[in-house]
Amino acid sequence: MKFEGDKGEHFFRATLVQTLFYGVFSSWVLWSREHRDRPGYKFRWHDTAWTLHVPMIATLFDQIAMPKRLKPLGIDEVLDCAGVVLNRVDRAAFFSRFEDEHAVQYFYEPFLKAYDPELRKELGVWYTPPEIVQYQVERVDRVLREELNIADGLADEQVVILDPCCGTGA
Repeated sequence: MKFEGDKGEHFFRATLVQTLFYGVFSSWVLWSREHRDRPGYKFRWHDTAWTLHVPMIATLFDQIAMPKRLKPLGIDEVLDCAGVVLNRVDRAAFFSRFEDEHAVQYFYEPFLKAYDPELRKELGVWYTPPEIVQYQVERVDRVLREELNIADGLADEQVVILDPCCGTGA
């Protein structure tokens, strides 16, 4: 894979780093649920491929966790630090308030804001709150029914939704 120019390289690296860290966070969430009854047990980011079930992400972690691939990237120390930080989280307190459908709010949005605010601004990466998404869906459904006379609205099989900026797919 090859990227043209500094912007292409920067975008690829930023995307890789975001994918890795969101994958580690997601893995930690799943791992924590499996190990609820073992409060002293420590999460290891190296085992992320064992926890995640999205084939592309699991393959990425299979590849990245190998020392010969990880060392040249120079991110092993940062991923180790991420694991240490996640192991310091009070899991009981965290999961008493954690809601799966808001995982982006807990991690991705603050991570991207801190990691690369300029790229976030340049690409227009902004999280849309669930209330706004619900309004948008209801509004489109109403327009389809009332203005375009499509009785089933969004449920009609002839309706196709194309959203090139769907982000998390809300």
